[in-house]
Amino acid sequence: MPKKFALRLEDRLIILVVVLILAIMTAVTIVIIRHEQQGSELNLRVKAKAHSEILAISNVEQLLKKDYVALGSAVEEVIKRDPDIAYVAIYDEDGHTMARSRSAVLSEETFQSINRLLKESIKITLASKMEKIQIGKGEALYDTIVPIKVPELKIAPVGAVRIGFTTARIQEKANEIRNRSIMLTVIFVCLGMVGALILGKIMNKQISQEIAARTASREEPVPGGEYDLEKELKKYLPEYGDRFDEAYKKLSPQDLFALFKAAREIPTALHLKEALRLSAQTISDLMKVSELIIFLHDEKTKELKARMGYDAQGSMSKEALEDIKVEEGRGEVWMASEFGTSSLIDTPKPGSGIVSPLASKGKTVGVIEVRNRLSGEPFREKDQLLLELLGGLIATSIEKAQAIEERKKK
Repeated sequence: MPKKFALRLEDRLIILVVVLILAIMTAVTIVIIRHEQQGSELNLRVKAKAHSEILAISNVEQLLKKDYVALGSAVEEVIKRDPDIAYVAIYDEDGHTMARSRSAVLSEETFQSINRLLKESIKITLASKMEKIQIGKGEALYDTIVPIKVPELKIAPVGAVRIGFTTARIQEKANEIRNRSIMLTVIFVCLGMVGALILGKIMNKQISQEIAARTASREEPVPGGEYDLEKELKKYLPEYGDRFDEAYKKLSPQDLFALFKAAREIPTALHLKEALRLSAQTISDLMKVSELIIFLHDEKTKELKARMGYDAQGSMSKEALEDIKVEEGRGEVWMASEFGTSSLIDTPKPGSGIVSPLASKGKTVGVIEVRNRLSGEPFREKDQLLLELLGGLIATSIEKAQAIEERKKK
């Protein structure tokens, strides 16, 4: 049985909770930031158009008179109205700058970009236009140009108003949302870890109680004249008759009586799953092992596959059992299956184990492997003999259950 690094239940719960919280908070943060950016950018476009049109309508006369002072005052007044306005400019009919003003809180990179932008002349068109200009990482300008017209003259525009709104504050707000989300995530992670730790402790306690109940000592009184154990055992296990002399010498009366009880109970299973469960329970009660795996030959591939098992953390899942592989030509499990022999093995810790075939009428249907007593005592030859005898019972029960299931399928 290969040993793998195993996390405690509370560790697994903590990792799961932390991953879920991080995933949820990341998703929520992304959604909030995107929603906020979309709403803010839409608001900027609306404000840019409104400010430009108002400025264009209210400064026709000053533009026609070429009143630079009045136009300068107008752009200064507009730029004070909204902190998102990066610049305001008024152009004459030829596209040359007549008045302009820039925000005093622009970054150096943005200031230089805007300065180059405003020095260039523009082409005056009949229709308003808006363009998004990327300045740097995370910052852009909504550059809006609105022509200044004199409706009663019905001629080409006499100039244009240009306003640029910056998205710098949108990025700042996104950073605030992200920082706030990080703080909340840290709080939720801490609370989740504490909760998972408490829940894990509670569940571990329940599992430990279940294992303790499963492996608790259940010494049975040896009956006096009620049973002739030798006769009864030979009735249930006729093929092991030649080994009972050895069993009577090495096994205690309690072990012999437990074997007798197992001989009566295990064959009563009518389903393979029940046979495996009852077999594992019997070995656990009798031998007080901390780890156990039952391997069976696959009906199609004939490969050995782990079908039932438990360790210090409880019953093994289907996925954990599937991860256990038996390499052909290597290991005690393969040898027990191939040659029908049992063996005592050494395990890490240090510890000990037994690998024994599940053989009935000269046919090996699988292998059982046990490791380490709960008491910490090593396994001995008498334990090996006991497991071999139990293996015969289990093999007979498995074959019977498989035959019943096969008849039901037909």
